[in-house]
Amino acid sequence: MNNRKITFIAIVGVVFVFAAYNLANYFQTQQVEQERQEQIALEQKLLAEEARRQKALEDEAKRLELEKQKQELLAQQVAEAERLEQEKLAAAKAAKQAELEQQQQRELAYAEERLKKAREQRRIEGLRDDVLKKLTSLSPRYITDHPDEFLDQDVKAMLFARNPRGKLVSDKTNFLMVYAAISQNLEVLQALLDIGININEANKAGYTPLHFASAYNTPEVINFLIKNDADTKAVAYIKDANALHLASGLNHNPESIKTLVNAGLPTDKKAGNYTPLLIAAEENSNLEIAGVLAQLGADTSVYNEQGMTPYVIVKSRIDGDVNSQYTELSDMTYKSILESLK
Repeated sequence: MNNRKITFIAIVGVVFVFAAYNLANYFQTQQVEQERQEQIALEQKLLAEEARRQKALEDEAKRLELEKQKQELLAQQVAEAERLEQEKLAAAKAAKQAELEQQQQRELAYAEERLKKAREQRRIEGLRDDVLKKLTSLSPRYITDHPDEFLDQDVKAMLFARNPRGKLVSDKTNFLMVYAAISQNLEVLQALLDIGININEANKAGYTPLHFASAYNTPEVINFLIKNDADTKAVAYIKDANALHLASGLNHNPESIKTLVNAGLPTDKKAGNYTPLLIAAEENSNLEIAGVLAQLGADTSVYNEQGMTPYVIVKSRIDGDVNSQYTELSDMTYKSILESLK
């Protein structure tokens, strides 16, 4: 009985030992397998990460390549646009230059035609036949350099009738200057220009035809000269007087003043120490000229060497406080002038 128990126990012990061995071996095998699987998983993870990294690098490389291509394409488009714009500008410049050259050729041809027709004329109203013959037979340069040859006594008499004090007249006063002062016949003035007399030629005192017209003639003549390129900025050698300064002192027509101001002559530029308004207030026999200048924006706060403003000067002339000749006007006109000068 005891032997059987012992045998049974021994068998059971062997079974348990074998089972324990197998179980231990199983767990060991499972652990090894798990470690192997984990190693495989880690390797796969690393491979996946490497694949993702490679793909990211490839994608970035593709993106950079596309960006480069895009920039190159954009640069090409910009360069092409600039080239087309340059070609367009060059074509426009060439067209403008061609048009300018054509315009110059037309103007030259027109001037030559005018000169030819002017020199073929045998009769111009207002010009003596012998004077016209001389003018049309000589060069413009000769006419400019020898002005006195064309100013006969009749013409000089007409000028001094308009200008008894001889203002503006000096050596080198030419025919156009005189006619700009005395003639309202624009055809005569145009003929003189067509013959070739320089519209901006100045005499020895610096006075130009526009100065003569501004001092003594109508707004129509002044405007005619300006439209024919008379230099509105030209100044005389005495006190740098311009056309508006001369008109303010000598021209009695308010419209002449307006024409010059509308042509861009400044109302407050000084000749010596005098603005056009001060000159008009002191010298012009038509007191309306001072009022017109004030209405056109001239500074009424200026004063002369005696400290008198235009208002005080004009009022003194009206009241007879100073010895000054002026054209009689109505009381209402005087009031309006003084109101403008306040």
